[in-house]
Amino acid sequence: MSSGSASRVRKRWSARSEKLTREFRRQIARLRSATNEAKRRRLLRHWEKLSHLMLALGACSTGNTIALYHNGDDCFEAQWDAIAKAKRRVWLEMYTLAPDGVGLRMLEELTKAAKRGCKVILMVDAIGSSTLHWRYVAELKNAGAEVLVFNRIFPWFRWARLFQRDHRKILIVDNAIAFTGGMNVSELYAGKKYG
Repeated sequence: MSSGSASRVRKRWSARSEKLTREFRRQIARLRSATNEAKRRRLLRHWEKLSHLMLALGACSTGNTIALYHNGDDCFEAQWDAIAKAKRRVWLEMYTLAPDGVGLRMLEELTKAAKRGCKVILMVDAIGSSTLHWRYVAELKNAGAEVLVFNRIFPWFRWARLFQRDHRKILIVDNAIAFTGGMNVSELYAGKKYG
């Protein structure tokens, strides 16, 4: 395939993906504002049809459920509960994991999972988690977890690397439960209970 035709294919898939994304957003807004149950069911059926269209792009699968968290406390508790129930693996990739009450509790839950025999991988960003000293993750590492720091800053690296950051916020538990969004692991993102 020539680079020109590859570029056209990418543009076509990108346009289709953008169109479906806009439709998803429109349907989510309609679903949120639905007042009666019949209307809600009709919108859910339409949502199902859209998700099947997304399968052609490899962007979604069926049989999933989604929970939206509007409160940091609820989200952190759900994450800690999922980690506590993990049987095989826990992967956490986070821009900021702060060494405060919420961050230390997250490290504690990850350590418990590693001690139970789960494969635990923690990846944090060098800048976003710069206050997370190695002493905070020592017990986690000793329990057998893999702790990675994305794009460490060394004096001999080019300055351009300073701006290549990992802003992902992803928690995957047993390849069955996933959390993603804009919330870092810090008291700044918690509610009244943990903030």
